[in-house]
Amino acid sequence: MTEKRDFTLYFPVKFDLTKVVPNPNGNTFTYQGQEKIDIQLIEDTCIFKISSLESEKKAEKCYERLKAGLIWLMLNRAIPFQAIEPLQEVVYRDFKSYSRIEKSTQDVFDPIRQADGSINGNQPAIYPSDRKIVKITLGTIKASVCDYLDNVFPYIEQGMTAPNGEAVLNDPKLKTALEIFNSHFRETSIKAKFLMLIIVLESLSEDVPKRPIIQEVFDSVEQIISERLGKIDPQSEDYRDLRELQQQMVFKRYKSIRQNISSLISNTLSQVNDPEAKSLGESFKLLYDARSALVHDGTAGSNLLELYDKAILIVNKVLKAKFTLTAGMPIPPKP
Repeated sequence: MTEKRDFTLYFPVKFDLTKVVPNPNGNTFTYQGQEKIDIQLIEDTCIFKISSLESEKKAEKCYERLKAGLIWLMLNRAIPFQAIEPLQEVVYRDFKSYSRIEKSTQDVFDPIRQADGSINGNQPAIYPSDRKIVKITLGTIKASVCDYLDNVFPYIEQGMTAPNGEAVLNDPKLKTALEIFNSHFRETSIKAKFLMLIIVLESLSEDVPKRPIIQEVFDSVEQIISERLGKIDPQSEDYRDLRELQQQMVFKRYKSIRQNISSLISNTLSQVNDPEAKSLGESFKLLYDARSALVHDGTAGSNLLELYDKAILIVNKVLKAKFTLTAGMPIPPKP
């Protein structure tokens, strides 16, 4: 008969450039919702621990939901985070093999013979709740100080309890955009921070074809190019120039990235009833022009800080809207 066993999710998180401190009554905080979540600050690392999960698969889903919660916290409180991925393999001493568990052939536990296994304390892991697991290599992580754990946790809870929060992490374009946004907080150069925000929106945009009348013009021009190519020596410079023009025509059939992102902003924010949807979409065009000047000329003028403030406002709104729509969260009513 197979022994029934429940599991524990261990998830350490480093909050960079933010202000999170223990509650006034200590460095632990417990939340009882769908699961009991114990949170503890150890050397300024915030450790989330969820025990008594009935299966390893449920623990993995809980891991995904907790990541969604951290993303929602970032989007609502501008609190970036670092979490080493993916889930690590636990190293066991003398433990029956099952699922992700493998026997260790080396006795690396001489100093701690009472332990059943060990994990890297800086990386998330799932292990049976009834086993004593030692956390090693947990180094000191520095953080600035400002808010209490129980003040920021409600945002994590909202993200965790979203009807379809896992879908956020399964959307490759949205996941990439969120990772870039999270990383931009740790960048020190205002120029780099601004450019990373524009890249966030670029990573979300899709190619949008121009109107049918424009496509007809391109069809006519491409036909002319094809006819000329058939009459020219393939080794000539004229042939190479025409081939290059033919290849450029493929991209010219689509709206510019500037136009695509402007439409992306307006359309996305309209879906969550944001009253500034249209105006923010239009104002982005100025930001993209500043991006082009910065990339090609090395400067965007003296108002880069103002441009950055506008960019982070737009990016944050778009990412929150994308998260809301993808995760199936309630859409705010029309104002």
